[in-house]
Amino acid sequence: MGNSFDKLFFCGNIEAVHWPSDNVKKFQGNSMKNFVRTLVAVSAFVFLALLGGCSSVGFGLANHPGDCAMGIPWADCLPGTAGYSNGGGKIHKEEAQQQQDAVSAPLKSAADQCREDAQSPALDPIRSKVELIKSDPNMSPPFEVATNEAFPSESERPVIAAWAKIRESCTQRMSSLPRLLPSASPLQVTTDRKARELELGVSAEVNKLIVALYQQKMTYGEFAQRRYEIGRDGAKALTDFKQSVLLADRDHQEKAQQVAQDQYNAKLAAWSAYNQSVAARQPQTVRLINSPPIPTSVNCTSYRTGNMFNTNCN
Repeated sequence: MGNSFDKLFFCGNIEAVHWPSDNVKKFQGNSMKNFVRTLVAVSAFVFLALLGGCSSVGFGLANHPGDCAMGIPWADCLPGTAGYSNGGGKIHKEEAQQQQDAVSAPLKSAADQCREDAQSPALDPIRSKVELIKSDPNMSPPFEVATNEAFPSESERPVIAAWAKIRESCTQRMSSLPRLLPSASPLQVTTDRKARELELGVSAEVNKLIVALYQQKMTYGEFAQRRYEIGRDGAKALTDFKQSVLLADRDHQEKAQQVAQDQYNAKLAAWSAYNQSVAARQPQTVRLINSPPIPTSVNCTSYRTGNMFNTNCN
């Protein structure tokens, strides 16, 4: 592992310090003052060994700070050191992977359960008419789904109700699970909180669409298109927020966050108004071809007054 201070001591059984022969010769000719200085330096390393603990993977201090700083890849090199970058740090990588698995495994299990529930034969009557699980909010609905101008039949309404219950259970299952490591940064915590907030907002509006579909107040095609547009707007809002928190300038960051939030609030208000208009329809009266577009194209400007930001959207 090279000639370094990390190998001066056998941690856990410090018996002697073995000096290279050339150093011994130098001591023979040095003054007592230089000898004392060297002895003090050695004593300091002994103190560090006792204070910092011993490495569990070989001779030296815990995490081998000296060797790892020089690039020697000990298995306990800490992240950020040259030794870690050179392939070391195995035990820390394994620990990090275990922590990641502890978070990702339940999420994967919950997602798998959602997909399994959606495969229920009871949902077959509407399987080709709605996207039972929409994993990518930015992907438009398939052509055959988006152009379906049929209203749900009486026999399909209970199936839609069953799907709504499955979807609600899936949403609750996923939202109850942590998605961050305990070591998550404040930025990651803030972004995750905003993501959950946006997801709940989108889910609430989609739930209203499902109710309208069940009540035969919209066609399968209109449902698919409006569901896609709501999800797309939510994804766009999250992207805008993520970009805003990465701005270095604090004032610009706050302004960008406020604009992103106000734009999303304006779009959410438009979707809420749309869902209210749908709820007021008579069953089987309005098809997508004559349904008015949703005014979700919003332009916002923001200005600062003291410590407050004011935003106007139109």
